[in-house]
Formats: sequence, structure tokens, C-alpha cells
Amino acid sequence: MKDAPVTVIGAGAVGRSLAQALVRAGLRLKGIYSLNGTSARRLARSLRVPDSGPLDMMTNAAGTVIIAVPDDGIRTVVRHLARTSASLRGVVVLHTSGALNGGALKPLKRLGASVGSLHPMQTFPRGAVTPLAGCWMAVEGEVRAVAAARMLARRTGAFPVRIAPAQKAAYHAAGVFVSNYFVTLAGVAEELHRRAGIPPRTSRPMLAPLMRRTVENILALGPAAALTGPVERGDFRTVERHRRALAGHRFLALYDALAAETARVARRKKRNRHAR
Repeated sequence: MKDAPVTVIGAGAVGRSLAQALVRAGLRLKGIYSLNGTSARRLARSLRVPDSGPLDMMTNAAGTVIIAVPDDGIRTVVRHLARTSASLRGVVVLHTSGALNGGALKPLKRLGASVGSLHPMQTFPRGAVTPLAGCWMAVEGEVRAVAAARMLARRTGAFPVRIAPAQKAAYHAAGVFVSNYFVTLAGVAEELHRRAGIPPRTSRPMLAPLMRRTVENILALGPAAALTGPVERGDFRTVERHRRALAGHRFLALYDALAAETARVARRKKRNRHAR
């Protein structure tokens, strides 16, 4: 399995990061393909990968194929592989979607492929290469696909964790909360600072120590123990002042929803304290 060639389909943020990590790990990258071929050729040249181009040029699937395209593009890739391959016996096909499971590759399973998924729990900004060492990767699917996914994760320095196919979307939603919505909340804070007369060039360095320490406390203590603030203290007058300041603003509903959930975390913190 370690010596099986790997083909990456997709040269965006995820495909680019995966391809670079695989090459650095000493794995044999056979080809890189993308829908239009331009990004794939550019990436292949930089990594000295022999075969590359648009997806239509990929005519022979062997070893392990990683489909690293947006969720909406997986079906297009699957149709192409099914159309150009009379048999995929012995081939492992993995996709990198966080919300979909290996069932998205069902047509390839009928051709003999062992199918599954390999999803890095990491953020991939466009135009950047994200290191994979130290991150966790959710793996699921058929036995051979899971074995291949585990090997690829370990070789890139990541930590594989098995997940039930039916729980894939819930697993991915957790990542969205701590990454995407964390960014959204930072944007909310910046806009409220702007209303208070604090420009972004001041707001960001002002909030940075608070954000960093909050993340450090969560990782060291857990969410409940790390919680502070007016809801945790039961300071409802301050909460009301916030609500009056947000009256008529779209952020009020968001504040109320988060306050309600924060109250639940605060109750959990209190129970944990009393249980000691």
C-alpha cells in the first residue's frame, strides 16, 4: 500500500496542500488533474509530477485516487471515472469532503473500487498551502479504503480517526463552528468596534490577546471551565445593556441565540464545580 501511486484530482487549496504533503512524505505522485487543467499543470510542474492536465486527459486510474474538489464537483469527477474506466478493481478512491461519506462514490464501487473518504480537520485559505502535519483527519469507508486513508494521513504527519459514515455531517458541522463561525464572530466584533469608533487597524490588535488567551484556555481547560463573562457570572443587567445597544440591529438575534447556548455551558460549568 505504501508504494501504490497516488493521483490527485483537484488543484485548489485542499488538493494543492495534499499534493505537497504527499510529495514531501516520499509518496509517488503519479498525476494531478483538475477540471480546466491550468491549475493542475502549474502544481504538477512545481512538484515535478509527470502527468497532469484537465480531467478529460486522465484515462487510467491505478493505486489510490484522491478527489479533492468542492462537494458539488464530486459527482462530475465520479461520472468521468466511471465513463473512462471499464474496471477499477484494486483501485482505492477517496474524496476529501467533510460533510459527505464514501457513499458519494457508489458508482465507482460498482466498478470494483474500494471507496471512502479522508477529510483533514483544518482550514484551507485560497492561494495558500496549508501544512497537514499535526492536524487530524477523519477516515471512513470500506476496509481497504480506510487502510489507505490511515496510511496517507500518517505519512503526512496527521492523526487519522475513524468516524461512522452516518455521523460525517455532524462531525463536519463541529469544524464549521470552531473555524468558520469563529471567523464570522470576529467579523461581528470588528463591526461593533467600528460603530464604537474603533477602526479595524486598532480593533484587530486589541482583540488579538483576548482571542488567543480564550483559545489557549479552551484547549487547556475545556469549553465549560474556560467560560467567563456576564452570562457565566449571572450579570443579566450587563446582558440587557448589550441587548439595548443592539436593538434594531441584525446582530441582536445572533446575540440572543449565543447567550442562550452560553447559559447552558455556564450551567454545565456550575455542575462540574459542584461535582468536585
